Amino acid sequence: MPRTAFLVDVDNTLLDNDGAKNEMDRRVASLLGEQGRAEFWETYETVRSELSVVDIPLTLGRFVAKHPGLGPELADLFMRFPFREFVYPSSLEVLQRLSGFGVVAIVSDGDAIYQSVKIYRSGLGQAVDGLVIVVPHKEESLRQIAAASAAERFVVVDDKPAVIERISARSPIPVASIFVRQGKYAATVAPGEWSGASMTVSSISDLLDFDLESIASMARQPVRDSTTA
Repeated sequence: MPRTAFLVDVDNTLLDNDGAKNEMDRRVASLLGEQGRAEFWETYETVRSELSVVDIPLTLGRFVAKHPGLGPELADLFMRFPFREFVYPSSLEVLQRLSGFGVVAIVSDGDAIYQSVKIYRSGLGQAVDGLVIVVPHKEESLRQIAAASAAERFVVVDDKPAVIERISARSPIPVASIFVRQGKYAATVAPGEWSGASMTVSSISDLLDFDLESIASMARQPVRDSTTA
């Protein structure tokens, strides 16, 4: 059989990132007050707009440059956050089950420092034997991911329809996809089975019951045009 690599997202796929961010917001308000809280998240959004990706270290650096006395406490708030408490039920069991069908890699967009801290403090990195790849935009690094995993086909597991579409369009090898309807992106496509993915599930725990080899066999080489070649 072709060697399969499962590319599993983190935020709102394996981990309740929306819930974690709500708790972070509460802690930021407690530390900085409402005015400081508003200024911090404004800096966060400015950085995200500039880079088109979340970068917590850069956000912290810019904010602390204006408020130097807050550096240690604010850094600890994010870098020592208890992410393990926000891992979805069954996520670790799902990763273990996927490993019986192929290589399992956690692949996440974001800054390499913060996302790596999140993945390892949550226990997810250890669950995939350290095969963790953090890049600004995962669809731009698919050849490297395929080479690192020695994969001959991908199965993408993600909560973001736009990411699934971009990976499907750019993958250098056959790709199948699983859309996980969790988090804030769940409502961006109509209810029911989404035609943009090989399969749609309502939660990551659903993958404990599906025939994963049959899903991997759905992998198809994307049709390429001049914009995706």
